[in-house]
Amino acid sequence: MNVALFAQVNRLQVEGGTLEYGVTGKSDAPTLLLLHGIRNTKLLFAPILPALAERYRVIAVDIRGHGNSESHDSFSFER
Repeated sequence: MNVALFAQVNRLQVEGGTLEYGVTGKSDAPTLLLLHGIRNTKLLFAPILPALAERYRVIAVDIRGHGNSESHDSFSFER
């Protein structure tokens, strides 16, 4: 992963796994949460991250079972 895209890359323990997310942009700006679709990762947003980071605090997440996020259990929309 190209960590230089993000000011920080963090991991968050959640029920049934771990989510990895990158943060960039202005800490005091409005926050944008970027969620990719199936079979992608947070790197999908790499081409637009620099422009978004100029005006926003941007958080891009690898959803469960994608990229560097892990899923130890099965999951569903209800869960």
